Amino acid sequence: MKIRNKTIYKHLLPLYFTGEEKLLGLLPDDLFLKAKYRIGYHRNPDLRDPSLYSEKLQWYKLYYRPEILHVLADKISARKYAAERIGADNTIPVIGVWDDPELIRIDTLPEKFVLKCNHDSGSAIICKSKNDFDFRYAKDLLKIRLRRNYYIHNREWAYKDIKPEILAEPYLEDSEGRPPKEYKVFCFDGHAEWIAFCSGTAHSDDRTKDLYDRDLNLLKIRMSHPNSKEPLQKISCPPEIIRYAESLAQDLPHVRADFYAVDEKIYFGELTFYPDGGFVHFSPPEWDKIFGNRLRLPYPLSGINK
Repeated sequence: MKIRNKTIYKHLLPLYFTGEEKLLGLLPDDLFLKAKYRIGYHRNPDLRDPSLYSEKLQWYKLYYRPEILHVLADKISARKYAAERIGADNTIPVIGVWDDPELIRIDTLPEKFVLKCNHDSGSAIICKSKNDFDFRYAKDLLKIRLRRNYYIHNREWAYKDIKPEILAEPYLEDSEGRPPKEYKVFCFDGHAEWIAFCSGTAHSDDRTKDLYDRDLNLLKIRMSHPNSKEPLQKISCPPEIIRYAESLAQDLPHVRADFYAVDEKIYFGELTFYPDGGFVHFSPPEWDKIFGNRLRLPYPLSGINK
């Protein structure tokens, strides 16, 4: 839903989201996911004996629910977890945390910064210059995002019941003012298997994603987002990223670990358990099976899907 009028954002979007979420909440998780899968893929998901990655991600949401996932999905507590495993120097500093946007004082923030919520995805607000930044508008948007129940829209269980808060962090750019390189590492049973190299602003129309194998060779597939027009046949990826991703993925059946590279510095971004909300679309479609073969479900299927 793209609405650019600031008055509508401030007054109507909260009503829209509240009504939408109440309606979505009427359906239990399993019925909701089966219905949404049917709409998106034009087939029913096999949750008794899933084989496709897209099917297994629905199973993952429904049945793999250790409490640690709440900690790791929270953008604030996940950084503490990452700092313990890969070092605090490799996490983006948190400038401040608030539960009310009205408590944020812009004079305490650097010239360039990012404000985002800890309990969702896509809420980041970027400030590249305080002189051009509409702080009132940003606060109104953050109030709306704080009220959103992010879990309810795709039933991503890891996000359920995370206490909504706002965090501020530095805006990352290299020495020439360019945005950081983004690497998203798909890990299975603690092993890094594939790497997505992303360009463009997240959650925008200019976003591109190219997929590479562990040896950094380009794979001719599309994974939900468009490929770049001229993808590199082989990317450079600091070896530390693979090592850090596998350290963070230990003891987890599947997670995507996201990193930024700024000049010679590597920063942990976040951990994602259900890429694209769990509704990944591959082209060619056989990659849904290839990814699915790599994801070993953590529990026996017998007795769960009756």
